[in-house]
Amino acid sequence: MAGKQAGWMRIIGDFQPIGSHVTDDEIGTAAILTPEAGACKLLIQATGADCRFTLDGTTPEAAVGFQLKADDPAMMIVIAKGLTFTIIEEGSSALIDYQWGA
Repeated sequence: MAGKQAGWMRIIGDFQPIGSHVTDDEIGTAAILTPEAGACKLLIQATGADCRFTLDGTTPEAAVGFQLKADDPAMMIVIAKGLTFTIIEEGSSALIDYQWGA
């Protein structure tokens, strides 16, 4: 656990929030997360159930996309211009918390 906490602290130190923190439970069908103006990073965490995400516009499914494990520490993703971040829950009752940043 200490390693996960240390990693979390490094993420926060390199992250400047842009816009508001979002909590979303409506990801039963694929949802596209649109970056705030000026954002180049996404800090995201899943709770309740695992999720899948893609970065190229492909629709994620139960076996397609990168897996975001429920209740793992937040993950920071660097977002390139033109990237399409699409996410879906693997099971029911997934919740994501995310914040755009620089």
